[in-house]
This record gives sequence, C-alpha cells and structure tokens, in this order.
Amino acid sequence: MYKIILIFFFIFLKAESIDSYNVKVTVLEDGKLDIIENILYDFTPNQRHGIFRYIPINRNIINLIDISMDKEYVNYEVFYENNNIVFKIGSADTLISGKHLYTIHYTIDKTVFNKNDTQNAISLNVIGTGWKVEINNIKIDIFLPQKLQNAKLQFFSGKKGSVTHNLIIKKLSFLHYQIFKDKLLPHQGITFDVIFDKKLIEVKTLSFGWVYIYAILLIIGAYLYYQKHKIPYIATSPQYYPPKDLDVLKVGILIDQIADEKDISTAILDLATRGYLKIETIKETTFKIFSTEVIQLVKLKESDGLDIDEKMLFDAIFYDSDRFILNQKNVQTASRLRRTIDKIDSWLYGWGVRHKYFNDNPNKIKTLFLLKFVALAMPFILYAFYESYQFYGPLVFSQIVVTIFFVIGLVFIILSKDIKTKLFGVLFSFVAGFIFFSGVLSISTVSISLLPFVVITYFASKVSAYTPKGIKILKYLIGLKEFILKVEKSKIEFLLQENPNYLDEMLPYAVLFGANHWFNFYNEFNISPSWYYGESEYFYSLDRELYNEFHNTSNYTEETSSSDSFSGGGSVGSGSGGGGGGSW
Repeated sequence: MYKIILIFFFIFLKAESIDSYNVKVTVLEDGKLDIIENILYDFTPNQRHGIFRYIPINRNIINLIDISMDKEYVNYEVFYENNNIVFKIGSADTLISGKHLYTIHYTIDKTVFNKNDTQNAISLNVIGTGWKVEINNIKIDIFLPQKLQNAKLQFFSGKKGSVTHNLIIKKLSFLHYQIFKDKLLPHQGITFDVIFDKKLIEVKTLSFGWVYIYAILLIIGAYLYYQKHKIPYIATSPQYYPPKDLDVLKVGILIDQIADEKDISTAILDLATRGYLKIETIKETTFKIFSTEVIQLVKLKESDGLDIDEKMLFDAIFYDSDRFILNQKNVQTASRLRRTIDKIDSWLYGWGVRHKYFNDNPNKIKTLFLLKFVALAMPFILYAFYESYQFYGPLVFSQIVVTIFFVIGLVFIILSKDIKTKLFGVLFSFVAGFIFFSGVLSISTVSISLLPFVVITYFASKVSAYTPKGIKILKYLIGLKEFILKVEKSKIEFLLQENPNYLDEMLPYAVLFGANHWFNFYNEFNISPSWYYGESEYFYSLDRELYNEFHNTSNYTEETSSSDSFSGGGSVGSGSGGGGGGSW
C-alpha cells in the first residue's frame, strides 16, 4: 500500500517540463529569419491556463504570424514588457493539464550585424536562456538561402555566456543543418551564428540623408526669420541713474521681454529701499535646539503712491498683517502669492503693449514663431515617425521619449532666467543624453528630426517684440546695466557726493542685472542701510536669500508621503531572439 502512495506522491511532485522542442529556422534572402517553434509542454497534473513566451526585442523587429495549440486555434495575447515581446497563450477562463503542443510562427528582421571588416553575420538565440523548466528532445533545422551556401556556422550551448557546445550537428547539405540535444537544464540555451561575406547580405540601416537636409533647411529658415525680427544692434553709452517713472518690475520686463519670479523678489528689495517696508533677518528656533535665519518683511507705510504692479505685490504680501515671514509653509499663502505673480506678469505684458514699448505680448510673438515652424515641420516629423517605426518597431517609442526629455531640458536651459530651472534642465538633458548617446537606444530618424527644435527655440527666445520706443528705452537700460557691471569705486564715491542715497536707489537694479558685488559698496563706504535689520554677514547675500525664501513661500505645496547595444554573437544568449517562457 505504501508503494502506491509513494508513486502517487512522486507523480504529484513531478515538475513541469518541455518534452520536446523542435525549431525550424529559415534564413531568407535579405537576412530576415522565419521561425516555427513546436513546443510540447508537460503541465503534469498541475492546472494551468497555458504558457507564455517572451522574446527580447533589442534592435530587431519581431512579427507574429500564427499561434496554435494541439494544431487548433487558441486564445492568445501579444504585448510588450521590459523590452520584450510577450506571447501569452491560453484563456483565463480555461484550465488545462497534461501535455499540449504549442506552435508559434514568427519572423525576426534586422538580425544582420557587422562581424569584422570583411564579414557580416546573423546570430540567433534559437533557444533562449529564459526558460525556467527543463527542455528535452531538442531538434533544430536551419535552412540557408543559396547565396549563403559557403557560409560558416558556429554553435554554442549551455548557460548564458558559454562559448562552447555539446550538440550533435549534422550538415545535410550546404543549405541545411540539423542540431540535436537530449536535454537543457533550466536557464540553458542554444545560439548559432552564420558568418558570410559582407557583399552577400548587407546590414540594414536607416538613411538619414533626407533628414539632415530637412533639419538644415528648417534651421536656415528659422535663422532667416530671426534675422528679420531680431533685436537690432544697439550702440550704448553709460547711464548712471535708473529711468524715471519705471519701477524695477517694468525695467525687468523691458530689458529681456520676460516677466519672471526673480524680478518679483527684486521688487521687494526696491520697496524696501524706497521706504515702504523693512527687511529683517531673525532667528527661528526649530526642535528647541537649532535655529535658522529667516527673512521678515515689516510694513512701514501704505501702498499709496505705488503703481498697479507694485501695489498688487505689496498688498499680497501684507494681506492680513503688517509683518510677513518668508519661507513659511502655508498653502493658502502660496496660492495667494502665485495668483498675484500671474496677475502682475499679465499686467506687465499688457502695460508694455499699451505704452507702445512692445508691438504685442512678447510671449505671443515667440509662441507664433514656434507654431509656424512646428506646422512647417509636422509633415516631416510624421513621415519620420512612420519610417522609424517601420525600421525600429516599438523601440522607436522609447527613442522618442528620451529625445523629448533631452529637448525639454535644453528648452529649460535656453528660455529660463532662473538658475534652479536651468539646473533642472541640465539634469533633464544630462540623463536623457546619457541614455540617448550611450548606445542603450539607437538614434532614429524621428529623434534627429526633433533636435532642430532646440535651435528654433533659441531663435524664438531672441525674437524682438520691441517698437522704436521700446528700442530707445532698451538702449538706455543696456547702458545702465553695463555701467553697473563695470563701475569702479571711485565713480561710486563721486556719485555718493552728489546723492547720499545713490547706493539704495541703484541696488535693486544692480541685483536685477546680476551685479551682486553692489552690496560690498555699503561696507567699503561704511554705510548702514536704514531699511535692513539683522546680521551684517547675511546682508551680503540678501539678494540670493530673498529670492530663495520668496520662491519657497510662493511655491509651497503640502507634502504627501507613501511608504542596447548589440554584441552580435559569439556566445550563448548574445544573438537575436531567445528569451524564454513558462506556464501561467
């Protein structure tokens, strides 16, 4: 009785396996492979839905022709996962057991690669190392086209990376080889290489000639358009005082046609130097031990006398109190400041048009510039996408995503004045560029067709919206900027004799133009600003700290927490195809 129990016990424990694995590989005239796999899978008494078969895509194009089970129709799904094409065979509503014969018919294209200076080769992982079950009774038929009758064949078997084999190989003719193997253990496979003269079958490549021509023409067209609409050369002379009736926000948009957050934080400094508020640095204690410096803005008088842009900012800061601490973590405050910044930006662009400094909103002009060339390029991009997909298959989607990341990063670098945004763009471009150019992904036609937009974006950022009146004020502001950046101590000393408040009046414009050394003049001339209270060391980096803390305050959001290169043959697993599978 115990013998019967043991027999049933061992039958029950019998592992799934493949009883026979027959493959017919036909090499076509152009190097494409036509493959028919007959897999006799033994599920044992286990109840399963069917099997799955996955094949790495690499740089190949894999097309399924047909799948059957026991020579009859069977349900199956085809999808892409982790750079594999997956055939999931069977029905979720049906369970099977025992032995079943699966026939999978598919083709693999782009299998030819450069072996050396005189030879090309085709490499196929005819049985991949991804199978987790034992494979028995292996038979592989390889059929070559007439042109490859003198080709050399190499065979490899065993674990991935093996450069030897223990196969039985029969050469039935110059065009027909058979391979036999009794058994492969889990994660063992078989690979063969066909090596031949380069002239017999060439490596398939995608011609970039027309893409280069298109890209060059597009860039030339954008350049000529830009030359017609660019800011003209302006000869300047030094200017020692800011323009009358133009606050620092207006100067910020007139100097570069962009209203941004850096201008807003500089306006706070301007309001301080003009006596509307006081800037204090105070120590804020955290965790009862540590303390950090924070900026507090203290209201000194009402916003009467301010223009609309400054008044909107002033009233948003002192919305419900005469004291405002920057870098506070408050969603309502951040939302209020963001809405105000957007309103100020919109008002400033409209102000520039109403006062005839701009022909139209600079953002609108730049956007129209981009749209014109996007519309011109779109037919080429769509055709490039189609051609790339035909050549690369689904891999082209990954290439496009990487390229878009790369382009977005460069656009951030080109258009932004904010150093943090530029660094963000550098990160985008570096990561995408590393993937793009490291060989993990090849360069497709559509990828190259997108790259000219980097140049076009640069031209768009430089297109002029200025009227003759705008050019005149721009000339004045450039002269002021050049003076601030190059001024010597002796000249400041002379101007202070004329106007004791000269440093305060010029400081916001110096910060706007990036002349951070202006703070040092306060120390050199032993001047203590009446609008600042706090540590003197902190004062010399006030422009940076003011921007950072205002940025953190206005952009605060509540935090939430929650727990290919192709080596081309030479060993097992180094060719096209392969992969593996199992039951489900």
